[in-house]
Amino acid sequence: LDMGVINTWAFGPILIRDGQLADAPVIGSESRQPRQALAMLAPNDYLFLTVMGRRTDSDGATLGWLAQRYLGYGVQEAINLDGGNSVMLVFDGEMLNKVKNIRSGAIRDMVSMIAFSD
Repeated sequence: LDMGVINTWAFGPILIRDGQLADAPVIGSESRQPRQALAMLAPNDYLFLTVMGRRTDSDGATLGWLAQRYLGYGVQEAINLDGGNSVMLVFDGEMLNKVKNIRSGAIRDMVSMIAFSD
């Protein structure tokens, strides 16, 4: 608060720092899971990666795969967000992936989100 922070996010691990892969122990997870990650190409220029998983049509991704993919886009900073089966991606009012409740099969309700607008 002394630095003027009003809102902050706490996620991780860091995937890319200063345009370089984060330390290997940080990237270490090799399990394939549903993932959501956020990267900065440049100030005010962001890139989300959403990977479904634990489904018949998607096995998920490792943290290392996310980091390598982001390096290919030339990002400067990237962080893994909380993925799991709650990952939902909406663009211009359209849900790009259908997240279903495993028990009921209904589209899941989301209780929080990160939103960008111009």
